Amino acid sequence: MANLHQRKSLEEDEMKTFNEARKLIHKLGLKSQKEWREYRKSGRRPLDIPSDPYGSYKNKGWTTWGDWFGTGTIANYNIKFRSFVNARKFARSLNLKSGQEWNEYCKSGKKPDDIPTNSDNTYKNKGWKGWGDFLGTGRIANQNRKFRSIDDARKFARKKNLINREEWKSLAKSNKIPNYIPIDPQASYKNRGWKGWGNFLGTGNISGKDRHKQFRSLTESR
Repeated sequence: MANLHQRKSLEEDEMKTFNEARKLIHKLGLKSQKEWREYRKSGRRPLDIPSDPYGSYKNKGWTTWGDWFGTGTIANYNIKFRSFVNARKFARSLNLKSGQEWNEYCKSGKKPDDIPTNSDNTYKNKGWKGWGDFLGTGRIANQNRKFRSIDDARKFARKKNLINREEWKSLAKSNKIPNYIPIDPQASYKNRGWKGWGNFLGTGNISGKDRHKQFRSLTESR
């Protein structure tokens, strides 16, 4: 019990100044609050360094955990991000093609701190219109597109003289399908006139599953 009171007394009355404590912590090479909690539990923390530096040094020099550890990392809620327009201008200069490429770029460590990783959440209701707009590709997510009728889409598809679904997928990967035609017509036109790939592409081919539905009964066939 005496040790507990002694520790408490030291933390409150004899702890190091913020600058002294921070200088010592920098030498430990800690990277996160999780590592700090593990360090506290280890029993290696000097008595004159508070277990809660945020509370103890508030208004006495404390700024961020990144400053405390010496990593320079700033929590998202403490970062003043660029405006949506300026962030989009920066993103477009990278010539990225998709949200996945954006994520890979963010993991590379090259992204400025004042550009949010989760830009879609940060700029929601602040100008965000989708990754196609943010990156400058012009692509529109399927759920935000207004597709033409299945008749118009089928007319477009048949002009391409494709043989099967795989060739349609290759066409989609080459970015030769207009935004008003769905990349996945089977899903988009389900219950809206879809009758199979053979009908859509104009080949007349019927898939094994659909052909089974058209077979005569065993009695009729016999």
